[in-house]
Order: sequence, then structure tokens, then C-alpha cells
Amino acid sequence: MIERLTKRVDEIARTPMPPLTMATGTISISKQQDRQRNIGSGELELSPEAIAAALAKMSKEEQTLTLIKASYATPIRIAGSAADQS
Repeated sequence: MIERLTKRVDEIARTPMPPLTMATGTISISKQQDRQRNIGSGELELSPEAIAAALAKMSKEEQTLTLIKASYATPIRIAGSAADQS
């Protein structure tokens, strides 16, 4: 049984990997760069009042998910934390 398993592992190791596909002429940008580009293109940032009004129209679950997404987009870095040191 170990011989069959070893043979199978060797067969899998010899199997070629599928080719990687990548579009040509693409660039990657961070969310921060994308946000800056959108604001620079004439879009205005929302006022605190507009944000509060939009949140008030949402259910509690929608509010929670929206605020979680916003926290990921603009994290608060704490000086001296492990994430701040990397």
C-alpha cells in the first residue's frame, strides 16, 4: 500500500501545472491609490451628515457590514503594535 501511495504521489508531482493566465497591459493599484484617483477626478467626499443619513436608512445588519467594510478600507494604526512594526 505504501508503494502504491508513493507511486501516486510521484505521478501527481510529475503532472504539469496549468498555465498562468494574465491580461497584458494591466497594472495593480492599492485601494488607497484608487480612492485618491477617484477623489481627484472631481468626486466629492461625503459629509458626516450624509454618511449618518445613509446609515440611518439601513438595517442594523447593513450598518454593521458597511462599517466593517469602511474599517478595512481605512484602518487605524496603533503606534507600537505588531502590525505597525512590519
